[in-house]
Amino acid sequence: MVNACGSPRFGNAVPIAKLNESISNYPNPCSNSTIFYLPKDIARPEGLKLQIYNQMGQMVSNITIFQQSDYEYYCNQLANGLYLYHFVAPNYKSSTGKMIVIRN
Repeated sequence: MVNACGSPRFGNAVPIAKLNESISNYPNPCSNSTIFYLPKDIARPEGLKLQIYNQMGQMVSNITIFQQSDYEYYCNQLANGLYLYHFVAPNYKSSTGKMIVIRN
């Protein structure tokens, strides 16, 4: 079965195209940690991958999330600056957003 975006659809899983609108993080800018608010109904049996990239395009973090709840990411190891977070779900497209880290 294929959804309106042309992506395969399995069971009650939400296509990542819909996730683009609903994935957010707070606080942003952050200093020590930020919470990613993830849709409760996305299927994650194989895990949802979270990749963080710096402004040079280098991957600085790569995590697989299996929990069905919101995810707290600790950014203590990151320097001040702009980062891109990139979510990749199995069998779906990806979703990208920006995150700012500021420390005093």
